[in-house]
Amino acid sequence: ELQNDQPIQAGTLELLTTDGHIVVRSRTGDDGSFELVAPTTGTYLLKASRIGYQSWIDGPVDFDIDDEYESVFRLQVLPVRLDDIEVSATSDVRYLRSIGFYERQESDFGHFITREKIAARRATRLSELFQAVPGVRLMPLAQGLGQVTPVLRGSNPSGSGCRPRVYVDGIIFARGDAEGRRVAVVATDAERINVTNFTTDAGADDPGFDEIALPHDIEAIEVYRSSSQVPAQFGGASVATSCGVIAIWTRRGR
Repeated sequence: ELQNDQPIQAGTLELLTTDGHIVVRSRTGDDGSFELVAPTTGTYLLKASRIGYQSWIDGPVDFDIDDEYESVFRLQVLPVRLDDIEVSATSDVRYLRSIGFYERQESDFGHFITREKIAARRATRLSELFQAVPGVRLMPLAQGLGQVTPVLRGSNPSGSGCRPRVYVDGIIFARGDAEGRRVAVVATDAERINVTNFTTDAGADDPGFDEIALPHDIEAIEVYRSSSQVPAQFGGASVATSCGVIAIWTRRGR
């Protein structure tokens, strides 16, 4: 190196013909030394180079049989401007990919709530994550103070709401109103929707929707508002899914 006379490691040395074709190439060792052997007699150029240094060419040099030639290259530091590197990253949880979450998300059916959206929502209860989901209503249950249940439009053309089938980590948590016995739901003035006397398999003693998990423990949520949107994994388009489907994936489920 020209500035401090230090050896340049991993430098490239090339033996060139006078028209610039590479004949032999070598690398410098830890002490900056190198050795090149010309394949035949003739006239050659010696080129020394390394990234970050200005290249240098010595010669032309005539080589005959058994000739030896010694050369010392002192290279000038030359900062190299590299092209800008753009780094992008995607949030991809292997657990979600293995259960087909991302594939279903790309199909553009349903509504998907990712971990990033959950964190940004700063919700304290699971039901709060559904407040901004189109087509989802949160209705209070008569049997529990403060208990709410999500209500979807479903496949009913009249637009009356019903409780969807709920999956937690791929296992049915609630079968919804497509099958079961009748319960009462209190409709508020703000939510004028026909939700009384619908059917569900959830009895009065069943845990509330908010007791499934805290938002912090949820990895992702899928919401299918009608049976026509429901993937085959969750029952497909059928009478059993006529009230829609909510699939919840917990972080411990992975």
